[in-house]
Amino acid sequence: MAASLVIEPLPCFDADAIFAAVSMTDAVEALRRAFASRPTHAARAHLRTAGAEFLVMPAANGDAAGAKMVIIQPNNERVGRPVIQGLYVLFDAAGGRPLALLDGAALTLLRTPAVSALATDVLARPDVTSVGILGTGPQGLAHPAAMRAVRPSVHTVVVAGRSSDRVDALVNSLRADGFEARPGTWAEAAACDLVCGCTRSSEPLFSVDALRPGAHLNLVGSYRTDLREVGADVISHATIFVDEIEAARAEAGELTMAVAEGRWNWNAVAGDLSDLAAGNAGRATTGEITLFKSVGLAVQDLAIAQHVARSRGLL
Repeated sequence: MAASLVIEPLPCFDADAIFAAVSMTDAVEALRRAFASRPTHAARAHLRTAGAEFLVMPAANGDAAGAKMVIIQPNNERVGRPVIQGLYVLFDAAGGRPLALLDGAALTLLRTPAVSALATDVLARPDVTSVGILGTGPQGLAHPAAMRAVRPSVHTVVVAGRSSDRVDALVNSLRADGFEARPGTWAEAAACDLVCGCTRSSEPLFSVDALRPGAHLNLVGSYRTDLREVGADVISHATIFVDEIEAARAEAGELTMAVAEGRWNWNAVAGDLSDLAAGNAGRATTGEITLFKSVGLAVQDLAIAQHVARSRGLL
């Protein structure tokens, strides 16, 4: 007689519980530790459905394994619902026991700026004071605080976006968080010491002439080869770092388009996130422009989920 399946109730961590368990500094250090050991993950699976994208992202690292399942529905903006919604399932790797369910959108909202902050900590000059934010969504709100976590000297934020109302709302939120924030054009935001691209743009938002010498860019908005926030002029002028070369080849529109246009090649990648985390790559000169392109990796979510689980004694 077959044994009956017993499903025990799992601890569930909503956004408030995740942010209570993991500070931005915690997240940056969890990612630094995870990537220094070159963790294991599989390529992201994409499925188009009902005008949306369904993404599945599995990974394993040490004592845990997990997968994030996310729906990206751009039309949700029109009805006031989140564009990104998802769920994360965390397992004990040794015994295969499910450990917890976590809000997948909250993990994304935390780990993406934390990855940018890790890259910024290694690549940005120590004297930066300003950050340009491209985009007015949740990542646009989260990135300034992430930049300040690794560069406390950051106090000025210039926000650019397609909707003036959304730009003004983000500026007001950042002012409430203690930043000297103001609206600006794409080029004015790109002229800051740090630049964070958080849009799903399919066309370059500014030209290389807008960038100042010694700037550092984090581009996190595009995750498909038909999307790009900057053009080949910026890619060919900057020193390029990626979260992982295989993922970038498959999904980084800025880079794949620059290759297709004959303006850049993959041999020019100066390092990946593991190189940055281990201290094996970095800025060569104060005047160079550095650019970190992230398409998002499953193991980034796992590192944060592990931290949450350990903080609650589940691992």
